[in-house]
Amino acid sequence: MDTLLAHVNVSPGRAPPPQLPHFEPMEVAGTPDLQQQLYQVLSDACSQDPARMMPAAERLPKLEKEQGAFHAIYQIGAEKRVPVPVREMAMIRLKNEMTTHWRSRLLLTEPQKAECRQLAMTFMDEPVDSIFNLNTIVLTKIARFDYPLRWANLVPDLMQLISNSTNARSASGVADPLNTLVLRRSLRALHGVVKEFSTMKLPSQIKVMEELTNTLFQPFMDLWSQFSAYFRAQLEPSTLANPVLAYDLEIAHLAFKSYSKIFAWRWNRSPTQNEHWTDKLTDTMRITVEQFHVLCTMRLHLISTLAQSNPCVLSGPHNTTCSDPGISATLTLLTRHVMVFGKVFRRLCQLKRDNFVTHPSTPHLITFYWSLVTSATQLPAVIDSPFALYPLRLLVQALFLFREFMQDWSLLARRHKVQNLQELLASPDANVSSELREILGAGNVLKSIDLLINQLIPLRPEDLQKWESEPEEWFIAEDGESEQWEYELRGSAERVLMIFVSNFADVAQPELLRMYQQVAGNHDTDLPTILHKESVYCAMNRSVHQLKDNVNFDEMLGSHFVADVQVADAAYSVVKRVIAVIIGKWVYEEAVPAPTPIVWELLLRLLQDQSSSIIVRLSAAGAIRQCTDTLGFKKDVFAPYLRDILAGLVNLFNECENMESKRYATRALAVVIECADDLIMNYAKELCDTIPSMWATADAEQNSLLKADLITIAAKLVGATKANSLYLWPIVIPLVQMGFQTGVATQLDEDALDLWIHALRWTPALIDDQGSSPNLMELLPLLHGLLLNNLDLLGRVLNVVDGYLLVDAPRFLQTNASGLVEGFNKVFKTAIQTNVRDLVASVQIMIRSSPPELWAEPLHTTGFFWNILEDFLASKAKASILNQYLYLIARLSLVNTKAFMMLMEAAANEHHMGLDQLYGDVLQQWWEKFDAVSEPNNRKLLAMGMAALVATGQPVVLRRLTGDIFDMWLSVLGELEEAWKNDELDAQHPLYIREDSKEWACVNLPEECEGTLEQGRREQLNATDPVTTERLGPYIKLQLDFAAQACPGGPGEFQNRYIAGANPLVTNQLYKYLGIIG
Repeated sequence: MDTLLAHVNVSPGRAPPPQLPHFEPMEVAGTPDLQQQLYQVLSDACSQDPARMMPAAERLPKLEKEQGAFHAIYQIGAEKRVPVPVREMAMIRLKNEMTTHWRSRLLLTEPQKAECRQLAMTFMDEPVDSIFNLNTIVLTKIARFDYPLRWANLVPDLMQLISNSTNARSASGVADPLNTLVLRRSLRALHGVVKEFSTMKLPSQIKVMEELTNTLFQPFMDLWSQFSAYFRAQLEPSTLANPVLAYDLEIAHLAFKSYSKIFAWRWNRSPTQNEHWTDKLTDTMRITVEQFHVLCTMRLHLISTLAQSNPCVLSGPHNTTCSDPGISATLTLLTRHVMVFGKVFRRLCQLKRDNFVTHPSTPHLITFYWSLVTSATQLPAVIDSPFALYPLRLLVQALFLFREFMQDWSLLARRHKVQNLQELLASPDANVSSELREILGAGNVLKSIDLLINQLIPLRPEDLQKWESEPEEWFIAEDGESEQWEYELRGSAERVLMIFVSNFADVAQPELLRMYQQVAGNHDTDLPTILHKESVYCAMNRSVHQLKDNVNFDEMLGSHFVADVQVADAAYSVVKRVIAVIIGKWVYEEAVPAPTPIVWELLLRLLQDQSSSIIVRLSAAGAIRQCTDTLGFKKDVFAPYLRDILAGLVNLFNECENMESKRYATRALAVVIECADDLIMNYAKELCDTIPSMWATADAEQNSLLKADLITIAAKLVGATKANSLYLWPIVIPLVQMGFQTGVATQLDEDALDLWIHALRWTPALIDDQGSSPNLMELLPLLHGLLLNNLDLLGRVLNVVDGYLLVDAPRFLQTNASGLVEGFNKVFKTAIQTNVRDLVASVQIMIRSSPPELWAEPLHTTGFFWNILEDFLASKAKASILNQYLYLIARLSLVNTKAFMMLMEAAANEHHMGLDQLYGDVLQQWWEKFDAVSEPNNRKLLAMGMAALVATGQPVVLRRLTGDIFDMWLSVLGELEEAWKNDELDAQHPLYIREDSKEWACVNLPEECEGTLEQGRREQLNATDPVTTERLGPYIKLQLDFAAQACPGGPGEFQNRYIAGANPLVTNQLYKYLGIIG
């Protein structure tokens, strides 16, 4: 690399051109023809002949897997004698593939990597921009892995190139094209390295970035200063076409970008991390602000002088074009250089707003930016052109920074315990600069508000052109409350206006009201009047909270808006749009009471207004959605307009061409259906009939979001029609099925499941009285597949299972019991803890809501019961999951003890275990896990399940009676003592829960099913649950009586063998609880 670093020999007069080394094509060791093969394949891949392109596209990835292939491709890309398209293809492959496999020793040996690093440096005199840019990406990615450990000379080499080229420029006094090219390329490469490391987060990478900042900050600053002085000395209208000026300006621009990247990175560090940098950062901010002021002023003077002295150069409306290519290039670069300062200030503000706002130079910066805004509004128009005196993007930057600064000062005012910035300025101890006090004085605030409303917020010719040519796209961009406003003049101006209105209410409110009164009664249709009225209405909309107490909303609607919406002129659409926006926002944000008939009349008229732009109808749809989705919404007021609004929204859907704008109609439709509730009954069939054609539209565009909206509409229709929703099955069942079709399932499966669950929660039966098709039973194969194969959706799938079981468990299980239990058996070991709980709850619902003839055999034949037992006895799962298994075993014993005993016997026989041993193991685990259960309802369940087992009289159970079982019963009975002895006890007592309280419910009641038929079914299941309905003491006493009768040898044997040996104190206490003794 020595020859590379010595390519510039500084001598008096003109410096010699740089001599950069070139690597000759080299054969790859072990594969002599690999480079030739790669060259041929790359050439074929660039060909326009499909017969060559297609085979090359298949062969190239295979060749790249050969060791040394990337090294050979790099040699091809670096060789300037190779045709440019082939070189570009080579560099694209390196960018896409080599950088992701750089660490692979199979594809690149260490010597080959070293040569690749050298090759990366040979592009510093590359004449083709696209190739150099691709190499810069490759170089920075390699640097990410190898700098500084394996590529320690990267930054020194680039800095030496920059230094040599700069010295040559200084010594010769002229800009040699090749020397300048090397300087530009080296600067861009080094900027890429700095940018790459500035985004890294690992400690070792941060340390490298710290070293880079320490090493490069001052050189970049010196380079920026040096070349700034060069181009400023030449910046005259007569020299704008001089290439030397453009070269020097570009170098200064590149140096400043790198310098500012380091500045921003250091700015974002904490004070402890920025030791020795605090003063430097303060000075850097000051210098940057000063230089921006100087540079911006120079640009303004230059363009003004050029327009006056040579008007033929800048032409077009408001200087939008430049006839001289050299001048055009220089002015474009100068404007870019000015704009990059704004990007830096914006970034500093985003990183550390407080530091930015409180910096001593910031007030001067903000006042200068605001002076640019006020000066720009004196011109006929603001345009987005690098030749404009005040380019639109410059004003957007100014408005953004002004807004951020003012917003932070508003927060500062609150920290000073005053309400707003106006009060802070009035405070005697407020540290506010004289410049700020001047622009924030009452008179200037008033002028600023007028300036914003009259000059910056009104729609511009470009807006109106897009309004006409792409109305739906315009609406989507305008309606979206995203961060895009930061890059738009109108959106930024609106946010600045909001700051003024909220902080200077005494000045702003009267002015806004004056403007409103001035335009409200004016219905002239000339374009300036219309645009001014739209701007004032827009300001009213943005100031809703500040003006709501000062505006008579009813008068606004009845006297002004009614007259506005009746204007038939097409140009008046812009006013009608903002009227819809105002109504929707003011109602939605509760600035006014509930929507009145006049609100619905206005919105309906706008929705049906075919004389206006589709933007008006889309805005009306959004306002309808907002007005219905409020706490003050009243169905009886809305009812007369429902049919026409539904029809209008459907027509709007059909009218829209853009899929996103169609979604405005569908989302409004879904909210209207949900809020109208039972009022929708008469229109449900008509709405369902429209869904297939809507679906076909979405299907043609493969728009999953629109399909999801249609599924949501169907779900809302089910909720609105309630028990009559089974008449919607012809559309509901196909929508559920289509939601799980291949290709769309990943986007629609959750929406389809929601519709399915809604249908089950509201249906009175799984099949209607006539057994019509389609019906919910036809979805069982889909349910079986989901249960077996979709673990991600298991929780929602179990909700579907619960729905079927609660509606008609016998019918469901008659055709699907084995498949259902098979699904349970497959997923219970791999499901997450929450899903295991839900699964056990589903099994409990199954065994409680259907006879054992339907579920007992599948529990055994699928292995599910044994697998539960095996996991339970092994105790290897989490304690919470083992508890769920225990609840299931107790529930089986309680619901049908005979079925439980048969399952135990079958399990013991199949797995060659003694039945007594199996019972003994289960009972031992039951007792050991009992103390880990804290929920009262589950402890009672375990006690009752054990009592049911005791009632069988099996010796293996009875042998534990006076030990573990008595202790378990006493524990639960003691907890319930106050509840079952004192009926008058307050149910809200913090220490006790009445046994008949809903707190004992073992079937949960999800909030989503509140008010549905499923809620009643769940409550009914709880109402018949022994855990809820029966007192524990009498229940245990009854089971003991059964045990005495079932015991081999009868009651006497039961007493003598299993009771007599018990601890008398324990027995007496238990008998007291059971009421056997007093």
